[in-house]
Amino acid sequence: MKWYGKPLPEDYTSRYDSWAYLGSHRAVPNADRVLATLCDLRLPLTFDVQDCEVIADLIQDALHSARPVSTVA
Repeated sequence: MKWYGKPLPEDYTSRYDSWAYLGSHRAVPNADRVLATLCDLRLPLTFDVQDCEVIADLIQDALHSARPVSTVA
């Protein structure tokens, strides 16, 4: 699973602000907000529906057990 919120590209998770061939770019706040919460999960074509359900359950369990990070010192 790859997260698009990282400031530097990692594998296939590059963002518009890391596309050097565009030259300069301007900030796109709405896109940045979406990218901050977007993940990419590649699934092999050999997976069946039951495999995908197991993965969905694991992700759901991980999200429910995640604790918010405190920014208060």
